[in-house]
Amino acid sequence: MVTEAKAAYGTQLYKGGVGGTAIAEVTSIGGMPLDSDEIDVTHLTSDDGFEEVIQGIRRTGAISIEGNFIPGDTNGQIALLTDYYAGTVDDYAIVFPAALAAVWEFRAFVKKPPSENEAAVDGKIPFSAELRITGKPELSITYSNNLSGLTGIEEEVGGALTLVPTFAGGTYEYAVTVNTASTYIKLTPAAASGVITVNGNTVSTGTETGEIPLGAAGSITTVTIKVKETDKIARNYTLTVMRP
Repeated sequence: MVTEAKAAYGTQLYKGGVGGTAIAEVTSIGGMPLDSDEIDVTHLTSDDGFEEVIQGIRRTGAISIEGNFIPGDTNGQIALLTDYYAGTVDDYAIVFPAALAAVWEFRAFVKKPPSENEAAVDGKIPFSAELRITGKPELSITYSNNLSGLTGIEEEVGGALTLVPTFAGGTYEYAVTVNTASTYIKLTPAAASGVITVNGNTVSTGTETGEIPLGAAGSITTVTIKVKETDKIARNYTLTVMRP
């Protein structure tokens, strides 16, 4: 029988959940540590004197990660150190290669911050960390539906946005250039099912968002649109808005 195994290459760990910030240059991600206590319910007439047990508290543990130390990864590796000092609990996601269509989503605090940056002759400078899970991890094994539509307008004379490339549900990255005078855009996303969010704000399908502020003239603003169905992996779209 031919194996259906897939290579681990391409797996990424995201801080902030799916669509958040990918931790830079991770080389190893530990497995999901699920376990449970057991409760002895053996009684005086248990069959042939064998013990009987039932499941008790379900427990998690810590996920270990290792990688190449990148001090410039301020929103990834360095943010883990910041969260360690603050005791912050955040959303995380282990997103496996697209061929698997699977992701673990969980909440955790940084039990062990990026450290052990030992330096040796002819050796790389590594980092290691541990994320202590709290609450129930969720494994999603299918993707949510794509967007069925995405249109928008900009502030200047309410002109329609021209997406590059032309919108298609299976295309997840777009760019658009607005008028220099426009300080905001509004988007109208649509999907057959699931919850749509734009920059984290929930939007009903086919409904125009409020004003999405843009940076100063000469800047680039990134807008994230997400479609999430229950127990499925979110579809993430990125719109890069260039304001000359």
